[in-house]
Amino acid sequence: GALNEGDGRWTIIDEENFCIKAPSGLDLTPNDDTDNGDNGGLSQIGLTIYARVNDLGEDSVEKDATEIRQTDVVLEFPTVLTPQTSVAAEIDVTDDVQI
Repeated sequence: GALNEGDGRWTIIDEENFCIKAPSGLDLTPNDDTDNGDNGGLSQIGLTIYARVNDLGEDSVEKDATEIRQTDVVLEFPTVLTPQTSVAAEIDVTDDVQI
């Protein structure tokens, strides 16, 4: 589901059912290093998201309205990932904890 913020903006309220993932180091042109400098080391993917919006109305006077809305999004992913050598967190676990 989503929440209408007005002025055509919607916020996804069920984030568990929405995600965008890319493989680590996504490079759309892996055999062409000449474009790495041109795009700042980023791969871009353009997509259009379509959603069916159903406004049930607030009372019996307003009629139900279902419309198709769309928006264009450009996703950017780094083509090269630099491994981190630092530790994000240390966890001490006692011997009786089952993992």
